[in-house]
Amino acid sequence: MRRPSAFSPASSILQAVRGLPGVQPALALLGIRGVAVLVSLALSVWSVYRDPVINNDGILYLSAAAAFLAGDWRGAFALYPWPFYSWLIALTHLGTGFAFEHCAHLLNALFQAATVWAFITVVKELGADRRVMAAAALVILLHPGLNEYRPFVVRDFGYWAFYLLALLWLLRFFKRPSTGSALAWGGVMVAATLFRIEGLVILVLLPLALLFQRDVAFPTRLGRLGTAQLVTLAVLAVLLGWVLLGHSIETSRLTEPAQWLQQFWRQLAGGFQQKASALSQAILNKYSMGYAVAGVLAVLVVILVTKLVVALSPLYALLALHAWRGRLVPTLAENGRVLGWLVLLQTTMVAGFLANHFFVTGRYPMALALTIMLLAPFSLVALYDGWRENQGAWRRRRWLFPAVCAVLLWMAVDGLYSFGASKTYLRDAGLWLEERTPPEARLHSNSKPLTFYAGKRERNWARGFNWDETAQLVQDGSWRSYDYLAIAIDRKHPERLEVLQAALGREPVARFVNNRGDQALIFSTR
Repeated sequence: MRRPSAFSPASSILQAVRGLPGVQPALALLGIRGVAVLVSLALSVWSVYRDPVINNDGILYLSAAAAFLAGDWRGAFALYPWPFYSWLIALTHLGTGFAFEHCAHLLNALFQAATVWAFITVVKELGADRRVMAAAALVILLHPGLNEYRPFVVRDFGYWAFYLLALLWLLRFFKRPSTGSALAWGGVMVAATLFRIEGLVILVLLPLALLFQRDVAFPTRLGRLGTAQLVTLAVLAVLLGWVLLGHSIETSRLTEPAQWLQQFWRQLAGGFQQKASALSQAILNKYSMGYAVAGVLAVLVVILVTKLVVALSPLYALLALHAWRGRLVPTLAENGRVLGWLVLLQTTMVAGFLANHFFVTGRYPMALALTIMLLAPFSLVALYDGWRENQGAWRRRRWLFPAVCAVLLWMAVDGLYSFGASKTYLRDAGLWLEERTPPEARLHSNSKPLTFYAGKRERNWARGFNWDETAQLVQDGSWRSYDYLAIAIDRKHPERLEVLQAALGREPVARFVNNRGDQALIFSTR
């Protein structure tokens, strides 16, 4: 049976608009990556429209950007000691005149589009044809984690975009070594490192994969490794020259990866034993105390695997596993050393962070997830081909591709429409305060976004952003030193409203409620 010339879901989308005047020539000009970039930009606009409330990390970055613009570089570094992203926001504000928040969303939309373009291009570098590239566009555009983070003001999108672009250039250098590819790889990875310090580990250690090329003479491997590290050596030379000239540099973040490793060894030496002792005292008895350390390690492994599967999405994890086991990537034997070494480095970093903190945010393993996810498009097309051919073993597994399409459809709906609780009530409460209270009014709030949108009283904010501090404040009577209290109450804790009203003895002057029952209450203390 003759195979179709295009991947079915992607071609169906194109067929829906192909008859419109001028659309088909435009699509041919843009290509798969161009269309995917435009879709990504549209998704970014929609995501911000759907969820316009600034996130907590975003408030920190915007505050640092405002400090940069005011010329307070020390203040910006004090707010966040790796402030390149905030500096970009400040520059964008100077160039466009847009509000800081809008500048951040503009930058993130561009970084998100670059991530989509780079992902599809790396898949092409791994041997993809047009059908697999179309599948790659679907995979990256429908990824639930990436779409969940689209409205966030975070530096991670800049890191992911440059990380994938750097990987692209290293793969090209691995295949056809040249000084140009080496400089491109190093320069782009330095740009990624300016967003997240973890990039320093990849910059220094990933080129070691060149030493694993067994079909190349060892002296040649060393020469290629030196070429791949040209930018790293140049950066080190600049930093050394800067220090020799008598200047100082901020080294706390530069040495952070080494500190993680040091802390990890400390955990191995004593930290795990302390947690194992706590586990044995709380749960185990004298007959099972010998398994306490193994229990702690098992918990860490479960957290690590769970976080990675969630970052990938269960569907993409299964698709990547299918592509790897089925040897569906044409150039995996050629590029497997780079990808395998990269996965090992990323896994080690995530595991090290987890071992030190016993916690890891959902965004932290995303670079690892993006790397593994590069295999998923090849599996998707293989499942489609098997479904169309309907021969041999595929006769019993024809349900697989429709099932995958159903999950992809659900991911698309979930990415375009949020089923979670809206946070616009926090923004509305903050804007109410900004419009109706004098600039000198003193405010206490347990919500950072609410306080951010009440923006013109920054020097009069009380910076306690948790309920325990608020409860202490209302119970000891110190709330009277403020003009307004703006308290966010989660729907899961309705008893907190009773605590407030009993302690304050008054009703709120304004109340803002979302679709799930979360609310923000504004009290006047006068």
